[in-house]
Amino acid sequence: MKRLIFFLALIAPLFAHAQASPPMCIPMVNGYPQGLPVVSESTRYCHAYWLCNSKSGDMGLVEGVSWPKRVSACGADAVLRAVWPKAMEVQAASATVGTAHRLWRENVAIDCYDRAALVKASTDTRRMCVERHARLKANKRAWWPTVTDWEK
Repeated sequence: MKRLIFFLALIAPLFAHAQASPPMCIPMVNGYPQGLPVVSESTRYCHAYWLCNSKSGDMGLVEGVSWPKRVSACGADAVLRAVWPKAMEVQAASATVGTAHRLWRENVAIDCYDRAALVKASTDTRRMCVERHARLKANKRAWWPTVTDWEK
């Protein structure tokens, strides 16, 4: 159930400040996620990260979303209430991956790795993305100690 709750967070309209293009893997939908997502909370932002394997089996790709706390709390209860209808739409669809990707494109606005989009983004969004990258860099080895070959 925890995995489903975290998947739900990935497609909610309230997280419209995270990642625009659908990720390689979405827990409970497609790809090769490894373990449960990690949620990191600061005073202003919430960041969810999940580790993925590539199709060739290489570990070390991290996907995820971030959102301002003013939009929604970081707690699982708030996430569940906000995203349950979208998750049920994905689970009921005959094409779950296509449905999840469509909902992702409709509801997630900013890719923190897209420099061109970030130039046009608000200062708050840029600040959130900088924090997202810094938290991942500082904690990825502790969060996923089995990964020994991180991408630079």
